[in-house]
Amino acid sequence: MAATSHKREARAAKRDGRALSDAQIIRLVDELPDTPAGHRWRFAVQLLATFGLRPEELRFLKIEDCPVSIRLMGGVNLVDR
Repeated sequence: MAATSHKREARAAKRDGRALSDAQIIRLVDELPDTPAGHRWRFAVQLLATFGLRPEELRFLKIEDCPVSIRLMGGVNLVDR
């Protein structure tokens, strides 16, 4: 019986997998702290939302020096070089 109870709890703990709305993403980005770590997380969330990346794909991205200005989420400057 204990194994059955554990399986039910594991199923109940799973997330439903629904995507966030645009408004929820904007609110999440706006609520991140104005710190270096907050800026990194803001950029990561914007990449996930804009390009449909999965979280595990972020670690394979490499930002290289290049003369580019990246604008995401309604014209917010992410990188100005």
